[in-house]
Amino acid sequence: MISLSEFSAQLRPSRKSDAPFLQSLYEHWEILAIWQSAPPSIALGQSQIELFLSDDPGDSGSAYHFIVDAGGSAVGVAQILEIDMFSRSCAVGVAFHPEANTPRGLGTAVHFALLWFCFKVLGLNRCTGYVKDGNRRVIDLCKRIGFREEGTMREARFMAGEFVGLVVLGALASEFGQDWTTTVELGSARA
Repeated sequence: MISLSEFSAQLRPSRKSDAPFLQSLYEHWEILAIWQSAPPSIALGQSQIELFLSDDPGDSGSAYHFIVDAGGSAVGVAQILEIDMFSRSCAVGVAFHPEANTPRGLGTAVHFALLWFCFKVLGLNRCTGYVKDGNRRVIDLCKRIGFREEGTMREARFMAGEFVGLVVLGALASEFGQDWTTTVELGSARA
């Protein structure tokens, strides 16, 4: 569990009781389309739910799945995917429920906490994020915490009946500075 105390929030492992929240989250095509390369469907949403609710999400060593819990309520998901321990790299993603009332700054703290976990706990060197082209809010958020924009994959995902580009963002452990304690406190993320 990773505590985000400034927001009375945490990243925690999923529980079976999270199934209704996850089902509601993945009923929104725009959320499901972020995680899947195929057109969204309830079956794909159910597969994501089953993945989140596995007994030990980190057991395979290739992914970690967290619930973003704010004030005792699930408001989003955070994932570390495609972990490659040889290359010491991964992909990361965060999605908040469109109807969740999330405090300003929580998205930044969650993204930062994911990077902290990847670099300091898992010992990874690189994290990659993919953001829908044109979503300046999330792209700018990622840049604030150390991601660099590396390019755009044209027509990389099919969303709402059209192909859209994905901006590729990369973060390296070496670019996060030496004083992690200060950075973690400033980022409101504590492990």
